[in-house]
Amino acid sequence: MLEVAVYLGIHEVVILGDYADFYAVSRHRKDPRVQTLLLDEVESVNQGLDELDRLFPEAKRVFLEGNHELRLESYLIEQAPALFGVTSVQHLFGLERRGWKFQSFGRNQAYPVLGSSLLAFHRPQASSARLHIQKALADSIYGDIHKIELAHAVSRDKRRVTAACPGWLGDVSSRVFDYMPSVPQWQLGFAVVSIETSSPDFHIEIAEIKNHSLVFGGKVFKK
Repeated sequence: MLEVAVYLGIHEVVILGDYADFYAVSRHRKDPRVQTLLLDEVESVNQGLDELDRLFPEAKRVFLEGNHELRLESYLIEQAPALFGVTSVQHLFGLERRGWKFQSFGRNQAYPVLGSSLLAFHRPQASSARLHIQKALADSIYGDIHKIELAHAVSRDKRRVTAACPGWLGDVSSRVFDYMPSVPQWQLGFAVVSIETSSPDFHIEIAEIKNHSLVFGGKVFKK
């Protein structure tokens, strides 16, 4: 649904992590019925980044590493230490060459969206937006849980704070899901953040994708 972003005129693109899965080098038990080659995934991710680069050549682009991208580093450290430093997420996806800003996964990961108080990172402090905001009491947008959620709270200094997870943009037709023991409670979607030019306030709108289409700003977009 990149048409929506093009339609709106985007100044900044922020990937909230887990853009790559690195299933082939994860610690999880591999199902032999799922054909997974690291080379194929790297090629697919690069194709996705190529599309974003083509659509938003003037926008600032930020890649926040998620725990799934971290699987590559963990694999190199544990299984192939001689290759550590030879390759990396940044190297495989050419992020520096592409002009993407990269932030590593971890507790210090935080990116102020459009220079506002809204901090983007991958992993929240709890399993839902409602519980996260009670702990963080800070404006937050994150990935990790892949569910569409939005929560609001008021801090002790009477600031209204917002926490949002915009869902995910993965391939729901992937055969990986055929072998999962339960249906994942994930929803397709993304967020559009707007900043008021005359104030530091921001607004979050979540675009939910259903049956290959969505309605945003009164306009229907179809895949």
